[in-house]
Amino acid sequence: MTKSMCFKICVICAKLDSMQSASLSAIKNELQHIPQEALVELCIRMAKYKKENKELLNYLLFENTNEQEYVNAIKKKCRKSLRR
Repeated sequence: MTKSMCFKICVICAKLDSMQSASLSAIKNELQHIPQEALVELCIRMAKYKKENKELLNYLLFENTNEQEYVNAIKKKCRKSLRR
């Protein structure tokens, strides 16, 4: 069984059991003890799992240095799309 399949099974089981998520502080603590390669793998798995995760990761990595510029670019794209 691949890691991806295991992850999907865990997600399904969590939904069925209404499993409680760990607190944010517990997740932060755990992340601080994980090697860099494992963190990269976790990020990639999250990005593959859901489009919104990938978009957020993209923003955090490449576009969050100037939030106002990012907001203006999104507004510009929206206006352009509405004109069509």
